[in-house]
Amino acid sequence: MANNSIIQPVIVKATWDISVSGTLATNASYAPSAGSVVIPEGALITRAWTFCETAVSDDGDNSTTLALGYTGTTGAFIAAVACNTVQYAAGIGTTLVENYALDGNALTALNMGIARDATLIHLTADKELLLTLNDDHNIDAGKFTLYVEYVQTGQIA
Repeated sequence: MANNSIIQPVIVKATWDISVSGTLATNASYAPSAGSVVIPEGALITRAWTFCETAVSDDGDNSTTLALGYTGTTGAFIAAVACNTVQYAAGIGTTLVENYALDGNALTALNMGIARDATLIHLTADKELLLTLNDDHNIDAGKFTLYVEYVQTGQIA
């Protein structure tokens, strides 16, 4: 007999590889290099992280801001930060999802759980993953991947 209460999480992968897609111009949003990655309506996003194979840089002073998110919420995973910050440097990076934003104060186990829960995202429509650039320089180098884990809640609008 099948157990219908077992749910498998899904992890989607979206890679932005400037050597493949070419220079990214400012004040625009971009789908991943290989094409659109969509997370479906009803998804509950439980974790998200980045892996930068090569650091992201712009054609000037590395001050161009990038945001990682999805249709309608450009900073859902990483709010606009300069491309020379740790989120876009080589290696593993965290995102706003499952980031408790501790301020140095001790949190009880219950309050830590509440802080974590507030970072989870429930989608009420299909959303395409996007990288959004702002500022005055183009992005001309870098390769990084956003991993997003979700479960399907069945809660469809």
